[in-house]
Amino acid sequence: MLIDYDGSSTALKGLEMLAGSPLVKGLPVHLVMAGADVDATRIQMEKAASILRKSGFSTTNAIVAGEPETVLHQYQQQHDIDLIVMGAYAIPASGNLSWGA
Repeated sequence: MLIDYDGSSTALKGLEMLAGSPLVKGLPVHLVMAGADVDATRIQMEKAASILRKSGFSTTNAIVAGEPETVLHQYQQQHDIDLIVMGAYAIPASGNLSWGA
């Protein structure tokens, strides 16, 4: 599962809800942030990963430079990920991704 994480308070709340959900328990998590790899983003990612690890998830963190719709799609393909979790505001920008059940 790839979680598109932007560090916002809304994303953090969604991450906390997801961490407590029995629907995704046991899935490996790729926590991915599109942006600059700087101290502030590393701190945000570690905070998010800590929440997931405390709930029993194994996490892989990645901060990737570039436009979110491009780098998230590339990351998803490179790691053969079938499930992407993102906020509603990210969906219009990701029209080139395949959606389905």
